[in-house]
Amino acid sequence: MVPLPVLVYNALSEPLQLFASSVAANLAQWLGVSVYRDGNIIDLANISLGVEEACSGLNSLSAMMVGSLLLGFLQCREIWSRSILFFLSIPLATAINVFRITGTASWPITGNSCLWVLSFLFRLAGVRLWVRMPVPFGDHVSSHVRIMKASSITLLAVLTMLTGTLLLVEWSDRRQAENLTSPLESISNQVDGWIMDANQTLSPAELRVPMPTSYLSREYRKDREHLELFVAYYAFQRAGETMHSPKNCLPGSGWEIWKREQIAIPAEGRSFLINKYFVQNMGKRLIVFCWYQSRERVVADEYQSKFLLVRDAVMARSTSGAFVRVVVPDDAELAQQAIGFTSKVIPQLESCFGRQRPLPAT
Repeated sequence: MVPLPVLVYNALSEPLQLFASSVAANLAQWLGVSVYRDGNIIDLANISLGVEEACSGLNSLSAMMVGSLLLGFLQCREIWSRSILFFLSIPLATAINVFRITGTASWPITGNSCLWVLSFLFRLAGVRLWVRMPVPFGDHVSSHVRIMKASSITLLAVLTMLTGTLLLVEWSDRRQAENLTSPLESISNQVDGWIMDANQTLSPAELRVPMPTSYLSREYRKDREHLELFVAYYAFQRAGETMHSPKNCLPGSGWEIWKREQIAIPAEGRSFLINKYFVQNMGKRLIVFCWYQSRERVVADEYQSKFLLVRDAVMARSTSGAFVRVVVPDDAELAQQAIGFTSKVIPQLESCFGRQRPLPAT
């Protein structure tokens, strides 16, 4: 099976994680288990369960969708019956994943064993159904041959497209990592009146999801107020090692985005569009400014960033870039000060990329 593009996989995986963890927590509570959910983390009495990317159910969903297409092609003659079979695979795969997570939360040891046995029985039933499939004979042979010829042409076309895709991927993967001209640590300790208070080191568990080539995590202070700066740089990007969308990562860590917009940031006579998110969690509210920056551009929209990334990978064999985030408490005056801070950080990141000419405005 051809893997999903990273953009599609990330867009589907993290919402599925949140959905599965939410429904599983509610079902576990209905079964009498004391649980508390924070994002995609399910806290039990003695253990915390993280609904990781592999637990989103996307892999089993993809497999079941492909299996339903194959079964419909072999067993169903009408288009409507094939369509029903295909669309039923989506809620069925999602429900199975939710029940699996619920069983893990309710019975951490025996639940997985029972679900494994059920999975084995379902597979065994599928094999038996396959063995008992009717074989065409008599007048049905000629029609079956015509169907097989048409299927062979379709299969040949699909194989041709897959071969071309694999060749294109192989060609685009032959790219070299682009190191920064200056390290991220060269960003000034004093930016627009904000003074660095601490350099933060992320744990291996925190770095496991973003997996950047290098990163910078700092806390700045001005009087009694504080501001957080985070930069994740990728020398090259590939599946599993790419910039994640805050629209998925923030809810995954328990933060609810209640408002979002794009604003223009002035920087050295130019103007750049960046994202502005208003988030809240357990009564605490923050404002998050974030954008995607590379050697060639500053982009706010994640889909535009991914599209340009694919173009750069094919045309320039370059996928380097950085995700930048500035966080302040939800206050109008602090938000304006954060905009001033951001307008100074963008040109400094240009220097880290080794950009000789100023980036074009967006």
